[in-house]
Amino acid sequence: MDISEGAFEELVRRRRDLLRLLSVEKDRLSRAGSPYVKGSIQALVDTLTGHIGEIENELDAAFEMNPEIREKDRLLQSVPGIDAEMSRKLLRELPELGTMSNRQIAGFVGVAPPKRKDNGYGEYQKSRGGDPFVRQLVHSITQAAMQCDGKMEAFHSRLIQGGKPENVAIVACMRKMLVILNSILKKKEVYSNREAFQPVE
Repeated sequence: MDISEGAFEELVRRRRDLLRLLSVEKDRLSRAGSPYVKGSIQALVDTLTGHIGEIENELDAAFEMNPEIREKDRLLQSVPGIDAEMSRKLLRELPELGTMSNRQIAGFVGVAPPKRKDNGYGEYQKSRGGDPFVRQLVHSITQAAMQCDGKMEAFHSRLIQGGKPENVAIVACMRKMLVILNSILKKKEVYSNREAFQPVE
């Protein structure tokens, strides 16, 4: 049975919801003292884990059966540093890629341009919002790209040489990577080095 893109995204959203519930229950389990309460929480953790596994099997099947998702996979793997595993993680965790503006996807992930605080000391606010796991995934992909793509590494070096703190420079590189990923899926074209310098729109 074919899985449409809409059904794929619905499965992703459901998986996100269950992962949030699982995180909450695992936290409760770590703090529970009563054997009965521990057993009750563990039973729910096991149920949630089982449902998440079933959804992940459905998502894996979608990669094989849906030509549009396979095409997105091919486009993402054209980016230096992104292998098959990373591409599938991106499609599973961030199906919004290619459906938003560059600014929207940066805000959605939580790597929007930082603002200076009003205290006059020139400190930077941390980017807020977004799923921590997705941000970590984008961070890993960006680090891999910096090792494989000389222009991305040069972009990072210019930021550091320009006086940007390391954490600010890394977030800027993550934002740039999101622009690249978002752009190639929007245009349905493989990666080109020139895309590393497209502005955030």
